[in-house]
Amino acid sequence: MKLYNIRVNGKTFAVSVEDADGVTSAPSVSAAAAVSSAPLTQTAPAGAVVTSPMAGAVRSLMVKAGDRVNSGDLLLTLAVSNEESEIIAPVNGIVSSVCVKVGASVNTGDSLLVF
Repeated sequence: MKLYNIRVNGKTFAVSVEDADGVTSAPSVSAAAAVSSAPLTQTAPAGAVVTSPMAGAVRSLMVKAGDRVNSGDLLLTLAVSNEESEIIAPVNGIVSSVCVKVGASVNTGDSLLVF
């Protein structure tokens, strides 16, 4: 048996892995280190910027300045090579400003919105 300490979101968990006839089984987390079933969420710090992961054109905007968003909410869609790519809120926060308009072309790394 091999013991490992694994850190997830700042919390350390003790994990043991057993070797069974040369095949390593899936790791198991000790009961003392069980993960809470509550969803992990973070709040965006003021001034945090959401940038474009790819070049494309802004197809639609789902938020405006002052909107409160939750992690996982749809912020906008980009048209990329006749396909749509959804830009999702990475964290909870309040949108401070939107840096693009529908129809605008964006490049990888361009600012889309600010929390």
